[in-house]
Amino acid sequence: MNLFASLFRPVIPVPDHYRSNFKRLYWDIAWFGLLAGGAASFITIYAARLGADPQMLGLLSAAPAIVNLIFALPAGRWLERHARGKPVFWTAIFSRLFYLTWVALPWIFRDSAQVWAIIIITFVMNIPGTALAVGFNTLFADAVPSEWRGYISGVRNAILSVVTIATSLISGQILIHFNFPIGYQIVFGLGFLGAMMSCVQIWHLRPLLKHQIEPSLVETVEVPDTEEEVPVILGEVTTDQPEVLTTQAELLVLEAEAQDLKDEIPAMQVGLTANQAEIPAIQDKVLPTHDEVPVPQKKAGQPESWVRQRLGLRFLARGQGAGMVRFEILNTPFGRMLGLLVLFHLSQYLPIPLFSIYQVDVLHFSDQVISFGTAMFNVTVFIGSVQLAKLTWKWGNKIVTGVGVVLLSTYPGLMSISHNLGLYLVTCFLGGLAWSLVGGALYNYLLEKVPDNDRPTHLAWYNLGLNAAILLGSLVGPVMAGWIGLSQALVLFALLRFLAGAAILRWG
Repeated sequence: MNLFASLFRPVIPVPDHYRSNFKRLYWDIAWFGLLAGGAASFITIYAARLGADPQMLGLLSAAPAIVNLIFALPAGRWLERHARGKPVFWTAIFSRLFYLTWVALPWIFRDSAQVWAIIIITFVMNIPGTALAVGFNTLFADAVPSEWRGYISGVRNAILSVVTIATSLISGQILIHFNFPIGYQIVFGLGFLGAMMSCVQIWHLRPLLKHQIEPSLVETVEVPDTEEEVPVILGEVTTDQPEVLTTQAELLVLEAEAQDLKDEIPAMQVGLTANQAEIPAIQDKVLPTHDEVPVPQKKAGQPESWVRQRLGLRFLARGQGAGMVRFEILNTPFGRMLGLLVLFHLSQYLPIPLFSIYQVDVLHFSDQVISFGTAMFNVTVFIGSVQLAKLTWKWGNKIVTGVGVVLLSTYPGLMSISHNLGLYLVTCFLGGLAWSLVGGALYNYLLEKVPDNDRPTHLAWYNLGLNAAILLGSLVGPVMAGWIGLSQALVLFALLRFLAGAAILRWG
């Protein structure tokens, strides 16, 4: 971890009482990368080699969305009534213990029965997994001060990318040198080890006490010729409209915080690291209410407008009002954007159940070739993520999101004709680059359209639309492929992704 500490050295030194939590978070994501690059990446490939059809893989993709829709809000309410540290740890244990069952499957069931066992396990493990998704983000917010979350999220994303790349390549070599299914059992066993060691790090995370939190980076200075004070935020002076204190620096922090929502395996969004068991639930984290965010106290003589709630994703989607569904919201500009994003997510998930089947049954790729593709994908996600802040600063989140979605259409389109290693790697390169744009900018684009005083209700609509798109896409995609063929379906879904991206650019 010293290498990453030197590469991502913060502008100001990390206070000593923060270091323990920060190191635990680094090791947490590093161990999770062992799961992400191995077992999570190859479970659908394993199911395809066992003879799973597109409908089975579609059900595997839809399972987390179904569980999330049923259990997300109850899990959030349960966690509100309990201390966050130990419940998060035990939900992690109960969810991730199921990875051990993957190792034992060949000893218990025949090939076709193993596929159905994987689907059932996916449903069951996502019940505690949904609570884990809700609780971990809350624990993260409690363990990391707001001004450090962007930095920590960026380092975690970098660690995840590097470990995932290495694990994908190593897993490919294991699958080559060991007979089927022993190679997969070894890969699944390593994933289980990574999952359990990640739980150990979660156990040692501690919410910061109030007296441990350093003073905010917000300070005030006297301005000549005026009696008012002007806020200085991260070194920049805001002189216009003092009640509007959002700076680009804070937006970049938000961007990194939003990226952390899916830092558990972002690549699965286009189907390469398709951990259909745990990751969709992690992606759609339900977060703590805004009531939990500390509000700076007004100083004597200071205008009321200067009292602000710190920005962050902590208050977005859970708590009072999170379960309220107001239909009049759909008649606002947010409703139009919501429709466009649901169209994108539908086009995103329609082809995901088809990728593993196509790679195994049509392209006849070996596990080594697939591991090369996974590694290439994650390399370009890492490279693109490094440049994301500059792109969003120059072009804005809407354009970056729209261009990324358009570029994401190349993944299923080129996959349909990737009959050799070279073109397959090009497909993965473009897919990773596209996802680095979409994954990094989409949530900030969403935040720009959500009223500050009504975030929970608006994001409840987004969460509902997202899970509906996942469920519908995962089930309808295989059916359409059965009607028109795998290759034709991939081309059709690529066109739908292109149209979704163009619609975001035109009407978003």
